[in-house]
Amino acid sequence: MGAHPEVGSAGASEPMATFTPWLGNCVAVNGVNLGIENSGHQMSAWYTSRGPRISLDPAPAHQPTQSASWTGEWAGIHGTNPAIVTGAANVNVTLGPSATEAALTLKGIPTLGTLAWDQMPVSGGRFTGSTPAKSQTYVATGQFGGTNQAGAVGHASGPGFQSVFHGDER
Repeated sequence: MGAHPEVGSAGASEPMATFTPWLGNCVAVNGVNLGIENSGHQMSAWYTSRGPRISLDPAPAHQPTQSASWTGEWAGIHGTNPAIVTGAANVNVTLGPSATEAALTLKGIPTLGTLAWDQMPVSGGRFTGSTPAKSQTYVATGQFGGTNQAGAVGHASGPGFQSVFHGDER
C-alpha cells in the first residue's frame, strides 16, 4: 500500500522501517518511518519526523459503548537496531459508573518484556497514559474507531523504543 496523502513521505535522512503484519486486516504504511493501517476499520497510526500521528480525531462516535477486549499486534524499533520487532498487543476497556478506562499491554519487547498501561481514561474514543519500566517512562496513545468501535490503533514510545499497534474487538 502506498503512503497516504495526509501522512506525507519520509525525508532522505529518515530511516525507513518495513515489516509484514501477521494479524487481521492490517498492513504496513509505506513512505513513513514506522506505520500501521487497520484497513478493515479505515484507521492508522504512524511516525514521521514531526512525531507520532493517528488518523482519527477523538469524537463521541468513537467512544466504546461496552466493556470488551481488542487483540492485535504491535510493531516497533527498540534500541539502536533498525530491525522491526513485533509482538502481541491487547487493549481492555472497562465501562465504569463514572468513567470508561482502557488498559494496554504490549508483549515481547526486547530487553523490556511486557509493557502495561492501566486505567487510562477514554474520551472521544482516545486514551493516553504513561507507565514506568526499568527506571524509564513509556507513553501510549490509542484511538478506537470503525463500525461500532471495532478497531483500535495507536503508538507507544519511550527511551530507545517507538512502536505502533492495532487491534480488533474480540
